[in-house]
This record gives sequence, C-alpha cells and structure tokens, in this order.
Amino acid sequence: MAATGSWEELPLIVISQVFGYLDNKDRFNASLTCKDWSDALYSPNLWRRVELHIGFDEMKDERSVKKMEKVGSWVKEVDIWSNNVLTERSASYIRRILGSLHEARLISVELNNLTRAWFNYKYDPQSVKVRSPSIIKFIRTQTSLQRFTMSSSRITLDQGMTIFAKLSLVSGNTLQHLDITDNYGGLDCELHCVPAFRLLMSRFTQLRSVHLNYSGIDEKILQGLAENCGGILQDLTLYCWKDLIFESDEDESTLQTISTSTWKKVHHLCPKLRANVFCIYQRNIAHLLPPGMPLRTLEYDCSDLEYPAATDLFQHLHYFTESLEVLDLDLPSENNSTTEQMVSLVIECRNLKEFRYHGNLEGRQIAAICEAQRDGRLKLESLELSIEVESDESDDTLDRIRAEYGPVFESQNAKLVIR
Repeated sequence: MAATGSWEELPLIVISQVFGYLDNKDRFNASLTCKDWSDALYSPNLWRRVELHIGFDEMKDERSVKKMEKVGSWVKEVDIWSNNVLTERSASYIRRILGSLHEARLISVELNNLTRAWFNYKYDPQSVKVRSPSIIKFIRTQTSLQRFTMSSSRITLDQGMTIFAKLSLVSGNTLQHLDITDNYGGLDCELHCVPAFRLLMSRFTQLRSVHLNYSGIDEKILQGLAENCGGILQDLTLYCWKDLIFESDEDESTLQTISTSTWKKVHHLCPKLRANVFCIYQRNIAHLLPPGMPLRTLEYDCSDLEYPAATDLFQHLHYFTESLEVLDLDLPSENNSTTEQMVSLVIECRNLKEFRYHGNLEGRQIAAICEAQRDGRLKLESLELSIEVESDESDDTLDRIRAEYGPVFESQNAKLVIR
C-alpha cells in the first residue's frame, strides 16, 4: 500500500501537468517510476508538438518510433530532423513515424534535411525502382495544415515537385505559412524557371507568410501570390546565399530582378506586406533591393566587400529609411568613412527597432547612435554591437559608453549590448 502523501497518489492530471514542463528525455526517465507515471506519459495533451531527431542514435530512434506509434494520432505539430547521411534503417524509422501520423489532424509539419532515403527506394541491380513513397501518402492525409516547412533538402527536382503538388492539392485552402528554403537539388534556386511551380503556387489562397530562396521567385510568381491571396499576404522572406546561386562574381548580374513598379503593384494589392531579406556576399545590392520594396528586415553579411561596394550599399539603403525595422550588418571595417555612412543611415531610420552590427566602430560613432536614442530620434528596442577592440583604451571607452547610456536604454525598456 502506498504511504500517505507519496508521489504514487498524485492524480493523473497533476502528473501530466508536471510532465508538461519536461523535455522528451526527462519524460521517458520519469515514466519509469511506476505504472501511474508510465500511463501519464501518454496523456494526449503532452503531445501537441513533437520534435524528432532521426539518424543520429539508433537506440533513440527506436524509442521515438515506438512512442509515435502510441501517440501519433494526438499530435498537432511535428518537426522532424534527419541526419544528412541517412541509412536505410533510419529511413525506415521515418516512414514508420509518418505512418503513425496518418490519423493526426496536423496543423504544422516541418521536414528538415530531407534526403532521397526518405523516399521508399528498393535497390535493383539493373535499376533503382521506386515504390509509392510514404511521404506522399502522408501528405495526402493532411488536409488541415496551416504551416509547412521543407528546408535544407537534398532530393531531386521531380521528388520535390511531387511533394509540393500533393501539398497544394490537399492544403491549398488552409495553408498560411510556406517555407521551402535552402533546398539543394530539389525545390531550389531554379524554381522560377519551372512553369509548373507557378501553377502550384496559384493553388494556395490563404498564404500570409512565404519563405523562398530569392532566385526562386520572379515577377510573375510575386504578382500571382499577391493576387491569389486576396491581399492577406503579410510576410515575404527571401534568402540569397551566393554559393547556392553564383559560380563566379560575373554570374551575379544574371540574377533575375523584380522591378520597382512590380513591388508597388504588389504592395498595393497587399498593403500589409513586408519583405525580409537575408543575404551573404552580394556586391550589387540594387539587384536584390529595388526602390519600392517594402523592406522590413535586412540581414547582410558582406564582410568581404571592398570599400567602393560598401559605400554603394549605404547610398542605396537610404531608399528604405522609412520601412526598415531590423538591420543586421557584418561589414568590412578597414575604411572609417564607410562606418560614418552606416551611422548616418541608422540614425535616419526612424522606425528601426533592432540594430545589430559586427565590425569596427569608434567610441564617438557608438555615442552618436546612443544620443539619437536618448533624444528620441531613434526608438530602438535592441542595440547589439560586436566591436573589434584592439587596445585597452578602446575597452575603457566602451565601458564609459555602457555606464552612460545603459541606464537610458533600460529606462526605455530597451536592450544595449556592446561586446
């Protein structure tokens, strides 16, 4: 008989609430305590969101599969990460997991590091024959999806388009967030050249947020998105990684551009639309950011740019001083006039909420930004600077700035971080 006040007497609903504060590993360990605690492990409210990492540890994989076979029908959100070098055994685990989710009414699916092994291949000495992929069967059952992510995939274009086609058929009227970025060999930077892609995109009528590789979109796709979604599109996030797109610097000029007039038309159709751009090592920023783009966020790593290109960057960014809310820059720091231009630009961005920077800045330049915050010209919620300090004198200057302006930011419920 259990002792008075023992853990074994806790009601199931209380144990389930305690389990809700634990990660999956700790839940499993706690479930070994006794039968009641084992039963609590499989309370439906614990499994609304599940994150699984497959192909890294076979013992954990087997445990994850068995768990999902018991709780799969209760899951609402699933996030699956796979090892890039999946074995056939790991792929079979993923197929079993997807099979356990057929009866679930999922609202969110994230498939990360999708590989060809996810598809149900059967080796034949003469050829590679493909049986009906379990991932396609899985997508066919998901008619209530609101969010779908397929990132960093290494599948063929045909496989990627097949997944996307099935998704558009079953979730075209429910999907609100679509993220198909960093896909190597499948849904990648060549999408705008595939006529079928435009047709598939036209089936999504409720999209509010879309994440694509920048070179996967063109003017027709962008206008189609704005027209199909009836003006509700709010977030368009575009990624431009140079190593995915350009073989050499000369190829950069071949990147398709979206004109200022097109951006204005799209913004007229979707007045709440804001664009977020993440890019690395792009020398001709005008290709990516034409005037008229409703640019909200720019994260730009151009630390290898030479002085003239960095100067052109800040001249061009003056087109967006009214729209920019988040600016994250990693810039070359050899020329002081470049940082002067950057400081001037930041102070002109009246709606800027977050500014992050890595590189050299003089104490007086940091103080100029902080002064603009103090007198109300800026209303930053976060200022994070990673400064390349080279002397004890520089350290002393940064300490003085923290001491003087730290309380200013704190009084405004803002964050000041200088590293």
